Amino acid sequence: MISPDIHYQDVLRRELEKRSLVNPRYSMRAFARDLEISPSRLSEIFSGKQGLSAAVGERIAKILGLTETESRIFCDLIEKEHGRSQEKRLLANLRLQEHTLQMDFDHVPEELFLVISEWYHFAILHLLECKGISQDAKTIASKLGIPSIQAQNGIDRLLRLKVISLDSKGKYHPSKEFMATTDDIPSEAIRKFHKQILQKAMESLDLQAVGNRSVASSLFAMEKRDLPKAKEMLKRFRRRFMKEVGSGERPDSVYCLSTSLFELTKDHL
Repeated sequence: MISPDIHYQDVLRRELEKRSLVNPRYSMRAFARDLEISPSRLSEIFSGKQGLSAAVGERIAKILGLTETESRIFCDLIEKEHGRSQEKRLLANLRLQEHTLQMDFDHVPEELFLVISEWYHFAILHLLECKGISQDAKTIASKLGIPSIQAQNGIDRLLRLKVISLDSKGKYHPSKEFMATTDDIPSEAIRKFHKQILQKAMESLDLQAVGNRSVASSLFAMEKRDLPKAKEMLKRFRRRFMKEVGSGERPDSVYCLSTSLFELTKDHL
């Protein structure tokens, strides 16, 4: 579902990103062709130099295969910014507010959902802490093994959510106030994130030298009633570990510590 709280350009950016993941050779020029607009106009739409009309928005919504509700939200997002009169812009804004009220109380804005569910956002966040690494999207993409457009969209998304900031010298800085939390985040987002991390861990077994990784498992018998205590001990360990190992003055790499504690016996099914 498209959130009424974002910009319509973000809907287009996300669609371009998804298509680029399916086909790494898919470009903004190809996206413009599919949207039936010129590449220069699409570029100016992304930069905010040009807008869209409601009629063109309706056509694009059909091309993107949006649902009826998503199409209304998408067109209202356009009308809110580019309506021909103040009255039209105001009415579009009121309709968007109604959509917000109708959504589930536990709805999370799409931008936040994407940050929580896609692993590379946190990787970008910590890569920006590393010294001597260029902060441009191409370098970040190369370091993380993701498409450049995905890296740029990730940076832009972190900026909009104020997870990172841009100083007067053009350097990005992680926000000191940012804390990852699972409060009010749909379990679907958390599951997606952990699946991606587990996949990365499996890939490291084949792609990384033993000296560059540590993968170990410990099987043991325990009383199930001690599980809450075990989870709390693991949480304290992770925090101590991050404080000790992640406090260096000149970090140069991004690592992931992933611990798993789960039952192997089947009586819980």
